[in-house]
Amino acid sequence: ARRLREILAELLPYENPQFGVDPDWVCIYPYQSEVSPGGRVELEIVVRNHFSRPASCEIRMSLPDGWRSSPEKAKLDLQPRSIERAIFSIDPPEYAQPKRYICCADVIFNGQYYGQLKEAIVQVKTG
Repeated sequence: ARRLREILAELLPYENPQFGVDPDWVCIYPYQSEVSPGGRVELEIVVRNHFSRPASCEIRMSLPDGWRSSPEKAKLDLQPRSIERAIFSIDPPEYAQPKRYICCADVIFNGQYYGQLKEAIVQVKTG
């Protein structure tokens, strides 16, 4: 097991290789949801800290044009080997067309930008 950790540490760009083998260290729930134009849907972002020390995480939602989130960003303080959650209320505009939209979690973890790590699909229903 130790040799495997050493190999992964050499291959992966993460300080802790566990982040590289856990594709779900950041998740969004629910993955699929429905909302009416001008309505609201809540998305829960779950972040896992694989470090044996505290970590910080900042999350912003990357949304389609005209959509809004509350809060605009969330800051999480994670204890060692813990999980924290942030809830975002997502509001599509009244003029949102009925179709599927992608909402992404844009992540900064311990000061390092990881980009849009996870997505959720939000179906805007016919008015």
